[in-house]
This record gives sequence, structure tokens and C-alpha cells, in this order.
Amino acid sequence: MLKKLCLFLIFMFFALDASSESVVELRSGTVLVGEIIQEDNLTLKLKTNDQVVVTIEKDKIIKISNAKLLIITKNGSRYVGEIIEENDSLIKLRTEDDLIMEIPKSQIQDKLSATTSDLNRPMPSYYTNSNQRSEWPYSYKQNSNANGGLYYMPTDYNLGHYNAGISLILPGGVNFVFGYTSNDVGFRFQGGYIGDIYGLQGNFLLNLSQTRNVEVNLGICGGFTHLREEITRTYSNSYYYEKYTTFIYPTYSYVGLTLDVNIYGFFVEAGISVGDVDNYLSEIESPQILFAIGYVHRFNKR
Repeated sequence: MLKKLCLFLIFMFFALDASSESVVELRSGTVLVGEIIQEDNLTLKLKTNDQVVVTIEKDKIIKISNAKLLIITKNGSRYVGEIIEENDSLIKLRTEDDLIMEIPKSQIQDKLSATTSDLNRPMPSYYTNSNQRSEWPYSYKQNSNANGGLYYMPTDYNLGHYNAGISLILPGGVNFVFGYTSNDVGFRFQGGYIGDIYGLQGNFLLNLSQTRNVEVNLGICGGFTHLREEITRTYSNSYYYEKYTTFIYPTYSYVGLTLDVNIYGFFVEAGISVGDVDNYLSEIESPQILFAIGYVHRFNKR
């Protein structure tokens, strides 16, 4: 009985090992993920996660490697790599930087693996930086800019998110900010009103970089700001000249270019604008510097 149990356990060990996923990279640039079910000197058969059996000639294969996993812990940390050891209490993971991470199983929230369908999705340009490979959780992708390495990429998750907050200075003194940023582009409106000072600005955004806590955008903007401006005038009569101070309320309408950065919600926008002032007495000149600073929260980011 004990002998049969040992044989059964040995069989299960090899059966589980044989069913582990492999990544097969071809010379054509195709990457396949699945279970190797048969192999000889010339070919191998791979069963993909879609249950399709593919026969591959070995001379067309560049590399075969184990599929990597994404481990998400309960505190939100994400680790991508290959499991090299596992027991009842912890998992040892070799990351793509060849670091060995020991992760207690009690702290693991989820483990995700690659699927064949994930490999057919395009790779956003902002994931070519190797330092960002584990910033967003998702699936396996080939990165030609990182020595052909494989790492997890977004699959069913759209990086798009709404954002809202408060900014100071332009265009309206104290401004409410609301916008939306997708994977590549976005928009933002900011406007405010504090008595004699008010304004509104709209931005069309081109996303330059986006990670879990940092976002950088280049923007084309247009708007107006209504200001209270103090000016000094000179009054003259036949006997003397007299200076006096008065207030005017010009409106500066403009278009411009901006660059904004959001780091953990801390928001800074700077740019340059050209435009016109509706009051000839105003000393406002074009071009003008644009600047805003405040707190803008990014919603629904993972």
C-alpha cells in the first residue's frame, strides 16, 4: 500500500510538472504560451490555453522558457518572475532582474499567469522601461526593447481614469479641476471664480508616461482669465501733472502649450501662451507664462 502511494505521488509530481506552461519564441517573432504535450528530435506539440494543439518545427524556435507569474500581495505589491521553490508557507520567486524574493503565502492575494490571447495585444510604448514592468498587473508580453524579455502587460484593464481636484493661480485663482486620461490621450478642464478674478481653461492631453503613481502629459490648451489690474495714470491740466491709481478688469484670451506632472496626487502644470487682451489700458503682454499647482486625485487606478 505504501509503495503504491509513493508511486502515485511520483506520478502526480511529474504530471504536474509536465503540465506547467512554457513560452516558445519563434524566429518569426511569434510567441506562443502553452503546455508541451509531445516532443521529438524535429518537432514539438504545444497545447495553448485556447486548447489548440500546434506543431512547431524545432529549427524555427529561438528559445523555450517557463512561463512567468504575477504575484499580487495583500498590501498591493506586485512581483513578476518564475517560481523556483514553493512550500506550505512561502513562495520563492526569481524576478527578471535575477533577484530572489521570498513571499509568505499568507500575504498573497492573487497569482496570475500568461494566456495565449494576451500575446496578441499591442504593447503600449510606456512599458518599454524595465523599471515599470511590475507597475501594472497583468499579462505576458514580449518587449523588444528589453533584450527580448517577457513580462506582464495589461490585458483586460484600460489605464484610462478620471481625475479631479483643486489648483491655484491660473486660470481663475482657485480652480476646480476635472479630466479624463486614457492610455494615450485625455482632456482636462479647470476653472474658478473668486470675485473679480475668474477664468476657464481646457486642455487636450497627450500622455507621455503613466505608472501607478506618476503621470506626465503634454497639452494643447485654450482659455481665458479675467483679472483685476491696478494701473497708474497721469492727469494734467494747464498748471501741473498729477498721478492717480485706478483699477481695470481686462480679460486675457489665449492658446498655449503645457506640460503637467502628477506625482501621488501632487499636481503641477506649466506652459506658455499667446493671446489678446480686451482692454488697451492693460499692461498684460503676450506671450504669457501659464502656471498652476494643486492636488488632483486619479480615480480608479490600480
